[in-house]
Amino acid sequence: MLQTRPWTQGRLQAALARGSHSSAEDHLEFLRDEFTDMVNQAQWIVLPYSAVRHLPGLRLSPLGVVPQHERRPRTIVDYTFSGVNPDTVPIAPLDAMQFGNTLPRLIRHLVLADPRQGPPKLIKVDIADGFYRIGLKPTDVPKLGVVYPGCPGEPPLVAFPITLPMGWTNSP
Repeated sequence: MLQTRPWTQGRLQAALARGSHSSAEDHLEFLRDEFTDMVNQAQWIVLPYSAVRHLPGLRLSPLGVVPQHERRPRTIVDYTFSGVNPDTVPIAPLDAMQFGNTLPRLIRHLVLADPRQGPPKLIKVDIADGFYRIGLKPTDVPKLGVVYPGCPGEPPLVAFPITLPMGWTNSP
């Protein structure tokens, strides 16, 4: 849920003209492969701007790519730059997402474990793209539009997450 008025056509045009972050342009082939996979997995859709420009609540954020050392790059949407994150109503409890200090929290749980339950056991589970498993309300989808970098001669494209995207704060 966003707390500000919908964007004007002028603001939408300005966001479209600004386009994606330069890192997206530098990794266009990677993004094509990445979005092909995400579209095939029903996580995102990509449509021409001309077909979606009048959607209620439409907003356009820049797409970027973060290079990873000795790993594949990571797609990111800058919902803060576009104002979507600051405009999102903070309804999730502040302690719902805990970033950092993982090791001290684990050690604390180990130290305080009830010995009557036996020795503590740990497991590390890496849920790849876990956010992409949570569906969005259809009315929220246009608010999370992303300017998709195109090739010369292509019409302007907009990508929409249909599952929870990484980068949208307070989304739960």
